[in-house]
Amino acid sequence: MAGHCSAGGCAAARQGCPPKARRAPLAPLAAPCLTPAMDETHRFVEVVLEVPEALADAAQGLAALAGASGVELRDSETLVPEGAPAPGAGRVQVVAWVDAEADPEGLAASIAARLADSDPGAEIEVRQRAVDPEDWVARVRDRIEPVRVGRRLRVRATWHPPAAPSEGLEEIVLDPGLAFGTGQHPTTYLCLEAVEAVVDGYRRLGIAPSLLDVGSGSGILGIAGARLGARS
Repeated sequence: MAGHCSAGGCAAARQGCPPKARRAPLAPLAAPCLTPAMDETHRFVEVVLEVPEALADAAQGLAALAGASGVELRDSETLVPEGAPAPGAGRVQVVAWVDAEADPEGLAASIAARLADSDPGAEIEVRQRAVDPEDWVARVRDRIEPVRVGRRLRVRATWHPPAAPSEGLEEIVLDPGLAFGTGQHPTTYLCLEAVEAVVDGYRRLGIAPSLLDVGSGSGILGIAGARLGARS
């Protein structure tokens, strides 16, 4: 099995690495092109760098250091957007989204040059296309629906109408965000069912239990416990 060369040395040091496998260290980018977060108010350019698999990490790192708002890695098993070419065998596509005003063409050329310096024989392809502005918040809202959990719980976002009083449901109102836990994922759903079963079981015995929600997400389990009748 051939050894793997890296900046830290060669995995097959005793056998030695062929000179061609040794790559020069990547030079740092002159200055990061810091870009704003993706939203409907900014125009972005999608920069695609198709490189050998061995340069995937370096290309992703350089794109991130250059200030790309997002970086995606596509290989031969990745579903690419309709009409977009898939990477060839042994190659990957590093896709970076760059603010249209942050000189995406210069950024792509700079990254490609540094990759070429590190591996002069590598075939590096660069493509670009403009990305139409889009209201991503609205797209997320369109996909989120209220979730009915167990017998008495309903999880909804602030833009959903409340349940009818006749349904007798305890509602948890949470807007989806970066924190994990809005009732959409099976693990959260199952934990909510378990909380309901435990609280109801204690209440049938005339006991208002205390619950400890040990987590770093939205706090949905603790909220559910309080709604269902936990003492604290």
